[in-house]
Amino acid sequence: MREWVAVEAPERILPTLFYILTLLAYFTHHARILFVVLAWVFVIFRLLHAYVHVTSNIANLRGMLFGLGSHRDKRHGHFIPLLQRESRP
Repeated sequence: MREWVAVEAPERILPTLFYILTLLAYFTHHARILFVVLAWVFVIFRLLHAYVHVTSNIANLRGMLFGLGSHRDKRHGHFIPLLQRESRP
């Protein structure tokens, strides 16, 4: 019998991280201009990703848009929102 393991897709994790980081930056008053610009870039690429998904659904184009709006954490292999790059050394 085959066992199924629940794996969280990056498409569902990224928006949650985005909301948490944005609220944290807002309430701690650490939202600098770079944070705001990267947050808008993330939102724009997520909207473009959703548009391609709903219309033509070209997987290569969707993947490119997803990758441009986020980046892969090399240590753990996870995607993290683009706006979190600001706090990385």
